[in-house]
Amino acid sequence: MSGGGADEVEETEYQKELAKQASAEWDRYQEVYVPLENKYIQDVQKLGSEQTYKDMAGDVNTSYQKSFTEAGDQQRKQLAAAGVDPSSGKSQAARVEMADAQAGGASDATSKAQHNVSQAYTGGLSNVVAMGKGQQTQATAGLQDISQASLNEASQDAILKSQEMSIPGAILGAGAAYTVNNPEQVSSMFSPEGLSLASGTSSVGDGVSTMQNKPGYGVA
Repeated sequence: MSGGGADEVEETEYQKELAKQASAEWDRYQEVYVPLENKYIQDVQKLGSEQTYKDMAGDVNTSYQKSFTEAGDQQRKQLAAAGVDPSSGKSQAARVEMADAQAGGASDATSKAQHNVSQAYTGGLSNVVAMGKGQQTQATAGLQDISQASLNEASQDAILKSQEMSIPGAILGAGAAYTVNNPEQVSSMFSPEGLSLASGTSSVGDGVSTMQNKPGYGVA
């Protein structure tokens, strides 16, 4: 009985080729994908930094300031065209109301944007864990996406607020302009002869209709 060890089984050419391919894929993974994963991990860590939250707040405030400044300029032009004196109390009140709307909107939008940053951060951490386990990752919003959403919201808020304030101002301004240009017509509407309260009717309504049909109505 011989004392030799068990016979060793040599690898086949097919097994050698598989091992060669596996080694090449591992080297490629280390060279190409590991740096990308490390970069992603760094970006996720940056998302959770205090500076990111400060930068996002600054971006939101800048967007609101720009959007409301542009909307406010347009609103003042509309009110002036409707006969509202830019130095009047109404015009000044409109500026104050726009400023209040800007501050309130920026505050709400900042909270929302920073919340979205937090969600992106936690989603990124989940992806890091998934990568480590070889699992599929999920898409998350980037800082550029969040900033663009805030910019869109600022622009929409500014336009809506400007329209909300300009429409009643234009109506009042149109009436004021007609009064200046047609004092005799307006005076006759409210004269004793122009009112018929005893019969339960009034010609004031007809006078307003007459104003609207005049070519000069609404022109400052």
